[in-house]
Amino acid sequence: MGYASQNDSFLIQNGGNLMFDLKISDLFQADTISKHWATDVVSLVNPESSVQLPQPGLGVAHRCYYFHDVTEEDLKYFGPESVGYQLATPEQVTDLLEFTKRLTSESKLLVHCHAGISRSTATACGILCQHNLSPSVAIQRVLEVRPQALPNLYLIRLFDELLDMRGSLIEAVDTELERFHGRLYRELHQYFT
Repeated sequence: MGYASQNDSFLIQNGGNLMFDLKISDLFQADTISKHWATDVVSLVNPESSVQLPQPGLGVAHRCYYFHDVTEEDLKYFGPESVGYQLATPEQVTDLLEFTKRLTSESKLLVHCHAGISRSTATACGILCQHNLSPSVAIQRVLEVRPQALPNLYLIRLFDELLDMRGSLIEAVDTELERFHGRLYRELHQYFT
């Protein structure tokens, strides 16, 4: 399993078979990428967001999902201050997986959220696992595409459950993030769990 770099996108391969081309970005970059590069776009934004969403080019398949970049742990930690924050739902993730199951070797997928760090990278991990990459290879590829990745752990748990991965995606993300980000990840993980 591997990847081939092509400028700032990565051709995702599974055992030498080209799967699809992947970019992960923030909202600022997403408009240009969706107009001039992507064949498929997944937007992950806050429900109350007033920012201008990307306007993909003609023929680009686009799905937008509205939920906050929070986990169940965040909601518990912040208590009453977290009222109004919305977690991703299993129905949203199921719809997203339905949307991305048709990706082919000709597809150029853009996954973006506001910062391109948490929701988008978790979603990219799930999509790569859906297309038969192992969880550890999926998170490694995401970190190669987006080195600042810190996938939303609630989304990772949803993908793990819906793809019937029995905890292997959760474990791989935890292991690879600690290896990649080291002390910073351990401190963040300790703070939020």
